[in-house]
Amino acid sequence: MTSAVLSPRESTRLEKCEAIIEGGLQTFIEVGNALLEIRDSRLYRQQFGTFEDYCHERWQMTHRRANQLIGAAEVIHNLGTVVPVQPTSERQLRPLTGLEPEEQREAWNQAVNDSSNGKPTAKDVEAAVDRLKAPAKSVDADVKPAPGEDSQPEIPRANLKKLVDELWMTALRNVPPKQETEVAQLFLEMLNKKFPELKCRIK
Repeated sequence: MTSAVLSPRESTRLEKCEAIIEGGLQTFIEVGNALLEIRDSRLYRQQFGTFEDYCHERWQMTHRRANQLIGAAEVIHNLGTVVPVQPTSERQLRPLTGLEPEEQREAWNQAVNDSSNGKPTAKDVEAAVDRLKAPAKSVDADVKPAPGEDSQPEIPRANLKKLVDELWMTALRNVPPKQETEVAQLFLEMLNKKFPELKCRIK
């Protein structure tokens, strides 16, 4: 179990961190990093049982607010220097805290591109995150199958040939022999109209 008594080094770090916080919100990044170190290193433990108690009693700060500042500092670290525009407020970064580092960079850059002046607002960032989280639309999502398409299993080719023979014999059943050619021509015309890609030729 970690001792509640801070080492000289820990006490020095605590003093430096608290000086940053006490100095006011010089930058939300510095305050977030200071709170992060106090929390993760448990520098509060000598006087407080929990980090939440420390934030409330030492700074009159809710645990939620402390976590927002810590989250913003972590996002800034993930964004690094590769982004074209650096955030200027903690509020801009709240929507990014639930994303992976690569997603944070992608969403932030998108928000910068979508903003009117290259300085995204919190709403711009929220919109970029919403688009990133939205499920990808399938390329075939708008392709609707023809009525009845794929609703029945395919018929083997041999069975199809038998079916066509039966249909042809039925079509000629009541046709005089001298008109069979005329029926065949009409049949080809129907095929050309229904399936122009077949290019059936009538001689």
